[in-house]
Amino acid sequence: MIDKIAYVIIREDLNSPIVQSQVVEVLCHINKNYSQTILLVWFFRVDYFFRSAGTIKSLRKMLEARGIHLVAIPFVSGRFPIPWYLIPFILPQWLIGLMWVWFKHGKPVLHCRSYHAALAGACFKMILPSKIIFDPRSPFPEENIAAGKWDKGSINYSFWKVAERWIAKKCDAIIATSRPFLMSFRALAPNSQIVLIPNNYSGVISSDLQTTAATDEDSTINTICYAGSLGHWNNPSFYLDFIEAIIVDKRYDCKAMFVVPTASVSVLEQCLLKRRIDTSKISVSSVSHENVLEEISGCTVGIQIMSQVDTRLSIKFVEYLAAGLPVIVSQNVRGAADIVETCGVGVILHDDFNNLCEVIAFIDDVSKNRLYWRQKCKRIAKQLFSTKVVSKQIIGLYQSLESSARDGD
Repeated sequence: MIDKIAYVIIREDLNSPIVQSQVVEVLCHINKNYSQTILLVWFFRVDYFFRSAGTIKSLRKMLEARGIHLVAIPFVSGRFPIPWYLIPFILPQWLIGLMWVWFKHGKPVLHCRSYHAALAGACFKMILPSKIIFDPRSPFPEENIAAGKWDKGSINYSFWKVAERWIAKKCDAIIATSRPFLMSFRALAPNSQIVLIPNNYSGVISSDLQTTAATDEDSTINTICYAGSLGHWNNPSFYLDFIEAIIVDKRYDCKAMFVVPTASVSVLEQCLLKRRIDTSKISVSSVSHENVLEEISGCTVGIQIMSQVDTRLSIKFVEYLAAGLPVIVSQNVRGAADIVETCGVGVILHDDFNNLCEVIAFIDDVSKNRLYWRQKCKRIAKQLFSTKVVSKQIIGLYQSLESSARDGD
C-alpha cells in the first residue's frame, strides 16, 4: 500500500455538508478500515485565518481524533473563480505549499480534488516525480457557463478547457463520478487511467427496508420531491414548469415538496407567488443536511431536471435512492439517466415534456408498489454509493498506482 496520501483541497469550506460527506467521511473510513495514512491538505484564503483561526484549530482537533492530519496552508487570492490572469500569481503559492508537504511528509501521492488542485498537482509533477490523481467531481468550465459567470467565447473558459486537456494527460489517474463523465475524459486523454468512482451518500434512514410496509399501505397521496440547492443547472423555473404541468393542470392527483437550503426558501416562495401557483399542494422547507434523507423518505419519487447538459452524477440523485425514492430525471441529467437506464430506478423525462403520460404512469406504478421500489432503490444505493463501497474503490485506485510504480521501477 502507498505509504501516504495527501488529499488536496483548494478554497472549499471544510465544514460544508458536501466536503464532510464526500471527503471527511470517506477519508475517515479509509483510515479506519485500511490503515492508510491520510493528510488533508487544505489551501485557504489568508483572510480566513484572521477571521476564523479558532475554527481552523477546532477542525484540526476534530480530524486528528478521527485519524486525519490537517495541513492548513494560507494563500493570497481574490474572487472565485480565479480569473485566468491571476493564475500565474497564485499558482506559485500552491506549488510552494505542495513542495513543503511533499518533503516534510514523505513524498505522498497527491489526490487533487477540483481543477485548481489538479492544475497545481500537474505543474508540481513537472518539478518533482510525484503521483497525481485528478478528482474533478464536476466539469468546472461547463459549470461556470451554466452559472452565467463565463460564456464559451471567454478567455477564462478557453483557458480552463486547455488546462483540462493538459491536466488529464499529465495526471496518473482521473476519477469520474459517472460513466458519461468518464467518457468525456476518455475523449480528452485516451491513454490516461480513468476510473469510475461515484459520489457517496451520508446519513441514515431510521426506517429500514422491512419497516416501510406500513407507510406504503397508509399513504393516500403521492408526493414528488425536490431536495438540494437551486441555481444555474438546477434552475427553479424548469421544476415549476413540471409542477404546473402535473399538479396545477390537474393531470395527476399528487403534491410537491421542496427541501432546499434556508437561503433558497424565500426565493422559491417568491417564484411561486410570481407565477400565481396555488400552493395548497406545494410545500417549501429547509432542514439540516444530516436530516434530508429522513425528511424526504416519505415521498413517492424524487426529481432532477437540468437546464443544461450535465455528465456528472450529482449527490442529489444518490440521496434520493438512499432514501428509497425512484427518480424522475430529465435527458440533460446524463449521469443520473445512465443509472436509471442500467439499474431501472426511475424514468427519463423528455426535455420538452412530451412524455408526461409515461412519467405519470410511472408515478402511479410507484405509488401502488412502494415497498418494492423502496427496497430496490435502497439496495442499489447501498451497492453502488455507500461510503464503504466508494472508500473501497478509492483504495483500489491507490493500490493500482502502487502497482504501476513498482512496474515502472
